[in-house]
Amino acid sequence: MLKLKFLTGVLYIFLAFLLAIVYYRWQTYVLLHEDFELKQINITRGESAGEIIHQLKNQKIIESEFGFKIYIYLRNRTDLFQPGQYYLSPAMSWKAILNLLTSEQANERTVVVREGWTQEEIAVYLEKLGLFSQQDFLGACYQLGSSGIFAPEAHPPLAENYGFLSDKPNNHSLEGYLFPDTYRVYRDAKPETVIKKMLGNFDIKLDSGIREEIIRQHKSIFEVLILASIIEKEAANETDRRLVADIFLRRLEMGMPLQSCATVNYILTQKTEHLSLEQTKIDSPYNTYKYYGLPSGPIGNPGINSIKAVLWPSKNDYLFFLSTDQGQIIYSETKEEHDLNKAKYLPR
Repeated sequence: MLKLKFLTGVLYIFLAFLLAIVYYRWQTYVLLHEDFELKQINITRGESAGEIIHQLKNQKIIESEFGFKIYIYLRNRTDLFQPGQYYLSPAMSWKAILNLLTSEQANERTVVVREGWTQEEIAVYLEKLGLFSQQDFLGACYQLGSSGIFAPEAHPPLAENYGFLSDKPNNHSLEGYLFPDTYRVYRDAKPETVIKKMLGNFDIKLDSGIREEIIRQHKSIFEVLILASIIEKEAANETDRRLVADIFLRRLEMGMPLQSCATVNYILTQKTEHLSLEQTKIDSPYNTYKYYGLPSGPIGNPGINSIKAVLWPSKNDYLFFLSTDQGQIIYSETKEEHDLNKAKYLPR
């Protein structure tokens, strides 16, 4: 009887060990979930492995803190985590997670530039990431945009490397050309390096089909970016972007002012959803209530869909529109209908 109990105990231990090995291999190499959503993990200098693993568990990237601790102990990687910002998903295996958090990529930062952000907003964001100061980034944007050179003695004018800048006025910064996307940037990168990444991406995304259409319509890239940057702020989805684009284009043809709140907000210190009568009278080339035509430059950095909306708008009979507090756009064909909609949908 004692021998049977001993053999049974050994069998249980063996099965437990076998299950542990299977679980280890599964967690290490296999995709665990269908959840591919990226979750942000921030590792600060001096943070312990236990604190990092706890953060992974709280974000539901791993299911077992204890198991992951054993895994990194067996891999002898407990003290190799590097500070930085990472984006991980629950679908990643333990091996992939550990390799990312301890590899050379740990010296990089993930930079996510949102569609419509101004260069000032990008500068604030990059400073928060700890890359460099707002002043350094904005200074580079203005210097490169106005002078067109990285270093007079070593580099040719910027437009020689990036032909799409050839129609940009020399007195403008690079607002509008800092393409919104996700980038990997070294922690010790210079502002010029990040700017060159964005310009290079813009060069790729502005493909031959888009450039040919701009030429066919007798527009300039700079003009398209100005209107696209306004549309990016005024409309949140592709359907509305194309409708709004057609309204603005017809207003320009008819000699009507664009009357875009977004262009006035660009020059305001305190942004507002609904402009006051006084604000619509501000004397600025960006005030499209006071001055006809396009403002003097882009009011942000538009995404590719807003650029396409300018070139391929949805034809309609509207001339007016407004946005409700819920983000819905209400269209009108006449001024009278527009005034009724303002009374109905906008706060008094």
